[in-house]
Amino acid sequence: MLATLALLATLQSAPQQDSALKLTNAIASHSPLRLARKDAANPKILPGELFFLCFDIEGLKEGPDGEVLYSIGMELKNGEGKTLFKQEPQKATAYNSLGGGRVAGFARADIGTDTKPGKYKMIVTIIDRKAKDAVKTLEQDFEVLPKGLGMISLGLSYDPEGRMPAPALGTPGQAMFVNYFATGFTRDKDKKPHFVAEMQILDDSGKPVLGKPYTGTIKEAPAEQLMYPVQFVLGLNRSGNFKLQIKLTDKLTDQSVTETIDLKVVELK
Repeated sequence: MLATLALLATLQSAPQQDSALKLTNAIASHSPLRLARKDAANPKILPGELFFLCFDIEGLKEGPDGEVLYSIGMELKNGEGKTLFKQEPQKATAYNSLGGGRVAGFARADIGTDTKPGKYKMIVTIIDRKAKDAVKTLEQDFEVLPKGLGMISLGLSYDPEGRMPAPALGTPGQAMFVNYFATGFTRDKDKKPHFVAEMQILDDSGKPVLGKPYTGTIKEAPAEQLMYPVQFVLGLNRSGNFKLQIKLTDKLTDQSVTETIDLKVVELK
């Protein structure tokens, strides 16, 4: 089944009332910290994946202590328009320590491993409770693919356990971890996998920064294990704009999939 959590926003907006409330900078993401998907314009999600939509809520009426009060509701429909899940607006509170009436947010959909392939739509309602209940309604379409080779839960973290998500932004002296789960790989007659995980780092001119990519080969995994954790360490030793090219190859079928992360390292002065 497909379970949904929290709030989902999109680039489309159906204004309900004349107010300052609006959603901006929405982008389909691998993580809650704007790790943009390469298919952001038309998200295609594998079963078992977490799908994030990052966005800004702007124009919220703010208290003198930065308090904003709003409510969130969500509905999920399949391609035929049938409602699969509906949550009435729930009250939420945030504190804008820097002022400005803006809240950075994200929404998440948990795509179950048995979710049927096809088209889906999420509809979300946002209410500013301090602005005479100003309302905005938004929609996001996405597609669930059949099961296949892929990288799910791709993201950056500050810790090896992946509990502290990191944006694709750092400063020299930091270390980060690239994490994902390999899924959809095949097995031989002895039920053994054979796949290769690879990461090549390019500078802003498109040239590799190292003489060879980071690689790992997996030939053993319990027969019941459908997702295999993969991790690479990033030592940020200099500033610049970089591109992480991440590749997963199933050697038993010669099938490959790739993902790209744009990383910015900024010198603090």
